[in-house]
Amino acid sequence: MRIGIIGILLLTFSFTAISPATGEIHYKTGFHLDRWESDAGDKGIQYHIPFEVASATGDFSFKVLTAYAYNDLDLVDSEVKSFSGLVDTKVNLSYESVDRWPVDVLFALDFSLPTGQTNLSAQQALSISDPDKVTITRMGEGLNINPNVSVVKQWDALMASVGIGYLVRGKYDAADTLPDYDPGDAVNIVARLDYNISDQWQIRLSGSHTGFEKDRQDGADYFEPGDVRIIGTGLFYTRTQWELAGTFKSIQRDKNKLPSSSSDLVSEEHNSYGDEKIAELSGRIRINDRIHLRIWLQRLTLAENDYPQTSAFYTSDRAKTTLGCEITSHMGKNWEVGLRLQRFNMSVDTNPADANDTDFSGDTAALWLTAQF
Repeated sequence: MRIGIIGILLLTFSFTAISPATGEIHYKTGFHLDRWESDAGDKGIQYHIPFEVASATGDFSFKVLTAYAYNDLDLVDSEVKSFSGLVDTKVNLSYESVDRWPVDVLFALDFSLPTGQTNLSAQQALSISDPDKVTITRMGEGLNINPNVSVVKQWDALMASVGIGYLVRGKYDAADTLPDYDPGDAVNIVARLDYNISDQWQIRLSGSHTGFEKDRQDGADYFEPGDVRIIGTGLFYTRTQWELAGTFKSIQRDKNKLPSSSSDLVSEEHNSYGDEKIAELSGRIRINDRIHLRIWLQRLTLAENDYPQTSAFYTSDRAKTTLGCEITSHMGKNWEVGLRLQRFNMSVDTNPADANDTDFSGDTAALWLTAQF
């Protein structure tokens, strides 16, 4: 049974009603636009309007987030034009225990409620699947439940944290060609170390590992994504009026498992994924007590995968450069407004197996308003 906008509003108002008077309630909305075009002549626009309500009272907090999304596409040799609707609703409930035990603990329970669109056409689902082009890459899924726990311990200048979560993913019609799709559950483990070298300098190391169970479709084993490992580091410099940060992240994905003639899932012949690396340099300036400015430059590189260039599964080297800025202004005690602008260019090496695998570029603009009472 799917949950409509009335259900979202009832859920939001229920949380608001039970929140004690001592807890502030935050409301946030805005307008987010992604626009892109490729050298092959494809063009796309996606905008979404988010709605968020959050509150924290004592050790407890909650957040409800959903959005309306619109996609307009002009693709060469395709009938995909436009489609829109609600996306799934995210709910977060958490409890934090600080200075009570030898370690600080955060218990959280995350839900993804199936309020969004499913059963898209295969072309519609594929047209928004690239996170390098648009922000929302899935309009809807099944009911997802993710209990997780994190522990934090600090020793003077050193702070360590470890977290583990188990994601239970529900069935849904992924596309008109994938009805009754049952994605496998996933386990995620994360860890982070922060060390304050001095009052101004801080270094960070982080890592995560995600393992997936088998996806099933119409009751049969369909696919099993390879495990994903992420390793990151960062160096931060903080002054009273400004900050600088440099970060680096490496992402490696194992081979997927695919159906075989024996109906069992077996590892693919070559790895479909090349290693991904993301480097970013950013700075934040406090123009005054109310206005803050942030600027960033990011470089993403994706290596070619392990398939030969003559294979239909081959993907070539890619490199994406992103330049962005964001300004936020606190308007009195209860209001904040923000504006984000971003430009990117993705360079794609020629892929002999795919004539449509071309360079593309795009822009992002986002405006938001936050109120707290």
